[in-house]
Amino acid sequence: MTGFSGAAGLLSAVGVLLGIVGAHVMRNLVFGVSPTDVPSIVGATALLVAGAAVASYVPARRAAGVDPAVTLRAE
Repeated sequence: MTGFSGAAGLLSAVGVLLGIVGAHVMRNLVFGVSPTDVPSIVGATALLVAGAAVASYVPARRAAGVDPAVTLRAE
């Protein structure tokens, strides 16, 4: 199965958690958005997770099309 792998999902989750914590730490630098503004946080999270999914899907899909025997013979 290709697609959003466990490692990419874990990295995305860690990034989202760090972003939420960072928003609370830097609340004075984020103008016009409160750290408790749920629609903004959910929207940004969805956008970043979608980007991570696409970024991990494309190389996984390409690697899935390669025959392992051919790759091992080339080494």
